[in-house]
Amino acid sequence: MLTSLTSFLSTFTFSIAALMSFYTSQTEAEFNGIVLKGNRNGEEYNITDDKAVLDFFRDNSGKSAKEFTHAYLSNTKFFWWRGSF
Repeated sequence: MLTSLTSFLSTFTFSIAALMSFYTSQTEAEFNGIVLKGNRNGEEYNITDDKAVLDFFRDNSGKSAKEFTHAYLSNTKFFWWRGSF
């Protein structure tokens, strides 16, 4: 049981970190509406999502890792299941 829980938590933590990294941007652009511009290794890519999601990442991804993580994990709009248990 403990091994399964540890494996789940490691995978969950990595998934959240990867998602937050992908969405990290403070640069807006026009491309069939408003998008954020991501950049990995010098390659730009468009980040499209609901306006509220883009606004959140634009406004928070420049914060320290601790502040950004806290803002993301405490945003109940991203976690529909919170409070369901």
